[in-house]
Amino acid sequence: MAKLIILGVGNLLLTDEGAGIHAVNLLKEMISHPDIEIIDGATLGLDLIGFFDQAERIFIVDCVRGGGQPGDIYRFALDEVKKTRSGLKFSLHDFNLVDVLELARAIGKEIPEIRFYGVEPASFEWGLELTPAVRKGIKKLVRMIVDDLRAEFGDDILLKKGGV
Repeated sequence: MAKLIILGVGNLLLTDEGAGIHAVNLLKEMISHPDIEIIDGATLGLDLIGFFDQAERIFIVDCVRGGGQPGDIYRFALDEVKKTRSGLKFSLHDFNLVDVLELARAIGKEIPEIRFYGVEPASFEWGLELTPAVRKGIKKLVRMIVDDLRAEFGDDILLKKGGV
C-alpha cells in the first residue's frame, strides 16, 4: 500500500478542466519516492472510492471553482471542503465530492486523510491547451505540492529534474 497517492483528475479535452492531469504529469516528471504514487485519474467520479483502500493519504488535484481569479490556487483539507459544500466546486465529473465521500462512508469504506489542491479555471471550451492564467497557476500549484512533500518527506524526495 502506498503511503500517499497524488491523484490528478480532469478532462484533457476541455481546456482548464484538464488542470489536475497537467499538474500530476509535471509531478511524475519531477518526483520519485517509494511511498508516493502519482496517478492520472482522468474523469473519475464514483471510481474515486476505489483508491480509499490503497493509501493512508490522498492528495486530489483538480480545477476548483472557488470564486477567485483564473489561475488562483487552492489547498483544502477535507473538513474545509465539507464546511463549504456549496461554495467550492470540484469537478469530479458529475458528482459532488462531499456526496462521493458520504456514499463511501455509507458502504463502509474508511476515508483516508484527504487533501485537495486546485486551480481556478478560466475556460471549459473544447481544446487541449490550458489557458495562460491556468498554465501559470499550475506551475505555482506544483511548487506548492512539492514544498508540502519536502516538508513531510524531507530529503527523501528525489527530484528527477529541476523545478517548474
